[in-house]
Formats: sequence, structure tokens, C-alpha cells
Amino acid sequence: TARHVATEGGFRLVVSHDGFRHLPGEPFHQRSFHVTDDEVTILDFVAGQAPHQISIGFLLHPDAEVELTGSTARISRGSAAIELTSDAPISVEDAFWWADMGAELPTRRLRLTPPEGTKEVRSAITILAGAPA
Repeated sequence: TARHVATEGGFRLVVSHDGFRHLPGEPFHQRSFHVTDDEVTILDFVAGQAPHQISIGFLLHPDAEVELTGSTARISRGSAAIELTSDAPISVEDAFWWADMGAELPTRRLRLTPPEGTKEVRSAITILAGAPA
């Protein structure tokens, strides 16, 4: 399901799915985005009848550069730069990006992994510099 609401200076989008209901405790995932001119705040919430291990991935473009410091990742590509902060630890892992059918390119993924039993993870993406050239 999805809901969209205009706010002063941006919008809020709330989406949810029950694709994990087959797991023990029948977890239900809801993600909300609050978007303004220079920041996107993301709130992931998992409800269910048992503690679960939440893991959130953000796939990066193959040309993106990443500097990781604790729970802050600075991502840049050309003259564009953003910063992702989270209340969960952030790591970088190898991944693949499929730009087109049969076009597999190596890249990286940011992985947010809070402690087991965490039900809510807050992250923010802040724009630091303009669009890539």
C-alpha cells in the first residue's frame, strides 16, 4: 500500500508490504519518506510477533565513491555528493548492478544492520553538492 501527502516544502510518502509474512512472527514492513529540498528522511518500521533481524540495503551506482565513518557514509559521483546517516551501523559490501538485461556490473551496497529485535531504523540522506556533470 502507499500514501502520499504534500507538506510545506516537500512531501511525505508511506509505503508498506507484507512480503515477509511467511517468516516466523509474520513481520510487516513499513517505510516512510519525508522529502524536502535538501534532505530525505527515511523511517523503516518492522512489526511482528517475534524479534527479527532487520537489514537494509542501498545499492550504489558503479561510479559512486564511498567514504564510511561509523554510521555516516559520504557518497559522491562527479560533482554530486550526498551524506547518508543512520541510527544503525553502516557497512559496505560488494554487489552487482544490472543496468540492462544481461549487463551485470560490479558495484557496492551500503548495508544498515541494527541489533536484533530493533523495530525501527531512522536514516537521512542530505544533499551536499549538485548533480553530476
